[in-house]
Amino acid sequence: MEPETRVERNAKALMTYAAMMAVQVSDPDSRDALCDIYKIGFETLEKQGQKKDGYGK
Repeated sequence: MEPETRVERNAKALMTYAAMMAVQVSDPDSRDALCDIYKIGFETLEKQGQKKDGYGK
């Protein structure tokens, strides 16, 4: 397995932070924003995986 790239490491950290904060926030709009941040991190990891596999540009 290849070592993590800086982008992958940052995306995972972003996802972890957003998930932890979403649990603690009671405002629905703030929770939605944190879920969007999590989704961005997930999509970034997906794109990185595709690049490693040769499918993404």
